[in-house]
Amino acid sequence: YRKQTRREKFLEEMDRVMPWAELESLIEPHYPKGENPQVPQATIGDVIDWTYSGNKLHPTQKPPPVLLPLIEAFSKRGDLVLDPFTGSGSSLLAAKMLQRNWLGVELDAKYHAIATERLAAQLPRAA
Repeated sequence: YRKQTRREKFLEEMDRVMPWAELESLIEPHYPKGENPQVPQATIGDVIDWTYSGNKLHPTQKPPPVLLPLIEAFSKRGDLVLDPFTGSGSSLLAAKMLQRNWLGVELDAKYHAIATERLAAQLPRAA
């Protein structure tokens, strides 16, 4: 039997919403010192318009299509999108739509449950 590395444990935990307390033991620095992410290929405007939908699940809820250009500009297919303030899970839905791995963290148990249920209903996990 071989003990899992922190990286293996972290990768195993992707594609779900997790309570904040679980995240601390899984995180390691991603970029080496002095290395920066690539500049996006397509630029996006400073203001993104969308139609207000009433924020039925969370006070700062955004429609996933509004988040698609942001995730597309700053990540590649297969990258990990980390949302440390998941709320209702809109960013995670958008990440999944763009074939990114995703990990959400939510401190509030009410919104953790809402995001988990929303993601399970709209995006069944791959086996």
